[in-house]
Amino acid sequence: MKKMDRETVLAERRGRKLTYGEYVDALRAVGLQAGDTICVHSDLPQFGRTRIARGAYEQAFVEGLLEVIGTEGTLIMPTFSYSFCKGEVFDVQNTKSDVGCLTEHFRKLPGVIRTAEPIFSFALSGKNAERYLAIGESCFSRDSMYGKLLDDDAKIVFLGSHMGATFNHYVEAQMEVPYRFMKRFSGIVRNNDEQYETYRDFFVRYLDRDSMPDADKLDKFYIETGIIHMEYIGEATISSIRCVRWFEEAEKKYRQDPTYFLIKEKKGEP
Repeated sequence: MKKMDRETVLAERRGRKLTYGEYVDALRAVGLQAGDTICVHSDLPQFGRTRIARGAYEQAFVEGLLEVIGTEGTLIMPTFSYSFCKGEVFDVQNTKSDVGCLTEHFRKLPGVIRTAEPIFSFALSGKNAERYLAIGESCFSRDSMYGKLLDDDAKIVFLGSHMGATFNHYVEAQMEVPYRFMKRFSGIVRNNDEQYETYRDFFVRYLDRDSMPDADKLDKFYIETGIIHMEYIGEATISSIRCVRWFEEAEKKYRQDPTYFLIKEKKGEP
């Protein structure tokens, strides 16, 4: 495949153009390098109106990531689908990703494999992709995808997306925060010609108490602790955080106050 020209304009927002070269440079500026294992969360509309054809647009973002991490790296993207929680069959090869156009594009590429986790599935490509296929039956246990990313000190990458990310739910589960509880979902998974019944334990929120995360507190935490590396591209951002630093710093906060990252209703207000 022909390498994309650095001057190719990918998107434009309020007169601010994003070129392929600028995108790749930003990935390197936030600390990505050859051999990295990266888990990428994305919200491409934040970069503006596309200036190349759909399909080619999403592929440009994939190619930039692969250019930086190289053949020794591993690229992972969430392809979450909550259909399993609604009683629908989770089809590893065909159930669509509910978390953005880039993840849906990536999961359908030749050579990309997908975990059989029916709620928090991931698409994977690269040197160590096979290592992440074997996961446990609890969405946020030590043998889950996020547990393995922590073991390998992988980098969580945000392309335009908000920095909340699901890794923090993994930290919550390990800290056994009081505003969440383990709920079991059972259903059917279809994987090629195999179909079987299974279950997943999902660390869900209590709905009758304060349990909503405060995005502003999370953003402030990332910046004040210095764990995040961020580059601005117009009004959008590209950023990355190493899993070990994230876990260590979040653990300190949760030990001080398990509800620190929540939106708290002010007393006296209806």
